Amino acid sequence: MDENMVEEYFDKPDMPERFEKCGGCKKEHHACTKVTYQYAEVSVPVKVKPFARVGRIETQCCGNPVITDHKKGDCDCDGVCELEIAQTICVKIPIEYCAMTDIGENKVRCGDVSNSCHCFKKEKDDIL
Repeated sequence: MDENMVEEYFDKPDMPERFEKCGGCKKEHHACTKVTYQYAEVSVPVKVKPFARVGRIETQCCGNPVITDHKKGDCDCDGVCELEIAQTICVKIPIEYCAMTDIGENKVRCGDVSNSCHCFKKEKDDIL
């Protein structure tokens, strides 16, 4: 922390008056200021209960069916005619997705105290 930042911090109007009453340093006393860093792992438990609801399903035919006769004109002694009918259809399936969440109490696990900050990005969005 540079000297200007220290002065700005200690010159704030919200500094408690008792600081001066208890022997606190004034700017003109040339106080010795140090900065300390506290490492902490902060977490909050989150429960997510997802669910999905299916709406009314609708089916619609697209175009005409395609009919294929597999034994046209053949004499089949067992009396069976074979054909295939193919139809392109469109199925509308509305699905609503939702989730209920339950947020628990915040937790903190204190780590080491240091005179400098040694945070290195391990992965994207990873702070500690």
